[in-house]
Amino acid sequence: MLRKELIYVVSLKAAHDRTKLSSYKVHKLTGVNIGTVKRYARSDAVEIAQLSVSIATLCEFYGVDFHDVVTIKKSRMMAAV
Repeated sequence: MLRKELIYVVSLKAAHDRTKLSSYKVHKLTGVNIGTVKRYARSDAVEIAQLSVSIATLCEFYGVDFHDVVTIKKSRMMAAV
């Protein structure tokens, strides 16, 4: 049996750049893991298979609507085990 796996594209770099804060400062203010903050702050778009609370936390901190920065790239067919 096949199932679809969604691929999400998260674009938070522009929102991060507007704050003019370092990744470390955002980490300290939000409690989001520093590696996670750096990942979204350095890349124009990050592809992920699963959404996390960290994305919602960063969206709220940056003052952006979740729907404006998260899109579905495509679905990928996966074989069910």
